[in-house]
Amino acid sequence: MCSSAIVFYLAFWGPILNERIGFSVSAAATLAAWTAVAGAAGQLLIGRFIDHRGAGTIAWMPLLAVPCLMLIGLVQLNAVAYIAVIVLAHVFVIGGHGGIISICGIFYRPAIRANGAGWATSMAKFGAMLGPWLAGFVMDHGVDARGTFFVFAFFPVAMVVLLVVLGRIQKSLPADSDGSLQVPAPALR
Repeated sequence: MCSSAIVFYLAFWGPILNERIGFSVSAAATLAAWTAVAGAAGQLLIGRFIDHRGAGTIAWMPLLAVPCLMLIGLVQLNAVAYIAVIVLAHVFVIGGHGGIISICGIFYRPAIRANGAGWATSMAKFGAMLGPWLAGFVMDHGVDARGTFFVFAFFPVAMVVLLVVLGRIQKSLPADSDGSLQVPAPALR
């Protein structure tokens, strides 16, 4: 839910926020398109590490997003600095989101894995609705475009905490259980 909330906040409000920060309509739209490409690159980057290190490794992506979001929310950046930071934020936020989606089924037994992953991703839809609504709500109540980035820095923090817990659970699973990172001992014949 946290991941979807921030991803959909950035997707739906991104061009509007870029415009309110000072970019022209066409520049705001172009920046939004390039940040989506950066997010896809982040997904490719994190995908390389998930299989070998487990769920806990995904946590570094949203963790790195927090200073980016807080920097935008708290500091008046010039255009070049804003572009650099918003691109990095998208790499980390969307990369982490792709990682989370990729592992959501590993903790379910094979017999119910598809059902479990379906339920997990359907719960994320609540975040997808919450993110854009919350952005509109806080802006209606006096928070400016930059300030929304500070508000939404909460979501990656929550993601990191939850991912670290999930990673610890995964590492503690016995070797013969689903989702374990441990290699089961070969069967003796």
